[in-house]
Amino acid sequence: MQVVFQLDGRSLRTVLKRFTPSKNGVTWGVSGVEWLGIGGGEEGVSEVIIFVLLQCEEYMGNRPLHFVTLSGVPIFVSELKWPFHASNSGADWFILHGRAELLGGEEDLHIEVAVGMTQTMKDALGSLEPDHAEGLVVNSIRKTIDNGQLAFVKSGKLQPVHVTSRFYSFATKQIQFPAQADHDVLELIKRRVYWLSAKAGKGAPVSVAHVYDCQYVNLPKEKMLDLAGQLAAQGLISLESEFATATDALIKEEPAMITAMHKGVEAGLAANKITA
Repeated sequence: MQVVFQLDGRSLRTVLKRFTPSKNGVTWGVSGVEWLGIGGGEEGVSEVIIFVLLQCEEYMGNRPLHFVTLSGVPIFVSELKWPFHASNSGADWFILHGRAELLGGEEDLHIEVAVGMTQTMKDALGSLEPDHAEGLVVNSIRKTIDNGQLAFVKSGKLQPVHVTSRFYSFATKQIQFPAQADHDVLELIKRRVYWLSAKAGKGAPVSVAHVYDCQYVNLPKEKMLDLAGQLAAQGLISLESEFATATDALIKEEPAMITAMHKGVEAGLAANKITA
């Protein structure tokens, strides 16, 4: 993206500060800036050209929680009602209510979730604050969709998502989701670029190594970038640094993307004995 500002003698530093988001600010941040001034120095240029790269990690708290499941379902986690609170049943659980919407779907299909975490997991994590637990919550929702245990509906009651020791290694004392085969991760990256860049993002680049995705598939960022590079070599995505957009070749796979989404949604409906 290229943005041209007419500064009229104002400070470049002031302009950059204005376009750098706060916690409640805009939904993207500045990760790289290059400027070319005409006359004067930083404090007195009359025109400056700023090249802005989207940064997906540093300011992720300001970005929509758009993700794709391994089963091919694109979702928007539109609400998480922090903080976790003790279960009213008196059981050894802590609860967080939220909502996930189907991206690219029809008729406002969504899931109202009650994310439950055991006392054991709470003690292991040490903190249930959003900056520490949000990725675990989002990925637990995704895994529950993958398992066909959540039904996207127009309206309905809360559906349970369990955050248990299955997603934690007590040996390493780290969150640990099951490792995935390369071919499954390649499909995930393809679907992510299709749904979140080409469709929901209207062509805006999307990270192929989001920190939550790395946690979800249990792979380091470097491996995710390597796999994305393979897709770029095949002509399916255009890749620059960790950001990708869809090529015409990937857009042609739209029928397969939609089929996978429908299959994932229908699995949840069938398991919960719900008809559309």
